[in-house]
Amino acid sequence: MRQSTFVTVIFFSLLHGGNEDNSTVDAQKLYQKCAGCHGSDGKTVALNVSPMIAGNDKNATLIQLQSYQQGRLDTVGLGRLMSTQVNRLSPNELEALAEYISKMEK
Repeated sequence: MRQSTFVTVIFFSLLHGGNEDNSTVDAQKLYQKCAGCHGSDGKTVALNVSPMIAGNDKNATLIQLQSYQQGRLDTVGLGRLMSTQVNRLSPNELEALAEYISKMEK
């Protein structure tokens, strides 16, 4: 019985991206991957086509990041690039990144 409980806990931990929460995610470090195109302050028009992202709404940004990750969004032809950038992020990391972007000064 004890082994079955352990296996269940491990399964749900893997399913839900481990036991990290937004407070343990280093969103600033995650954003470094974004800064090459969006700028360290989120105010760069990425590849001269993508709008600035600094201060964008957290929920809207999260939905966009999730859509890129799932390959369902291809805004201005950058869907594949964005998908590659976010494909390995956990749900908590996506949420922390969206929150970080939303708090950037416009």
